Amino acid sequence: VEPLKKSAAPAGKESEQDNAPDEASDEQKHTEASAAEHEDVCAWLTEHALSGRVGAVRVSTRLVGSPAIVVGHTSASMRRMTMLQMQMGAGHKDLKGLGMDMDSGVVGDLEINPNHAIIKQLKKAHTSEDEKVKALAADVAVQMFDNARIAAGILDDPSKMLGRLNTILASVLPSSSS
Repeated sequence: VEPLKKSAAPAGKESEQDNAPDEASDEQKHTEASAAEHEDVCAWLTEHALSGRVGAVRVSTRLVGSPAIVVGHTSASMRRMTMLQMQMGAGHKDLKGLGMDMDSGVVGDLEINPNHAIIKQLKKAHTSEDEKVKALAADVAVQMFDNARIAAGILDDPSKMLGRLNTILASVLPSSSS
């Protein structure tokens, strides 16, 4: 089977489609460039800040207003059903056959928005010489991940993030000089 070919324009006339820039390839080039620019922060998130929590971190082109989204996760209702089955005695091996490893902390992959202010600041902060800035960057990364999990409806226990959230809030307020 041969691929479809463009129909030829009449002699002396070029079709508008032939003169139009190839938008898909321009967008793809931009995405690849952005992914390359953010390779270091993606690796830091995967291997350090979110180690054991995400399968992979990659740059997304679909996000506009949020810094990150969890993708490839088990839905909240499926997770509840799985937990119920575990309580009723279904073995972990049975659940792993369904692609659900409840022993693993990995909930899916994370896609990040390279244009979001949080990602831009994380890109700078994770390489800082100041250990306090690095620690804050790690806390912000985990909080961003938990926020994405909340949005996806897959955060099982939000009370676990309260201490971290209080630490982040305290760090952004000016220190009292008295």
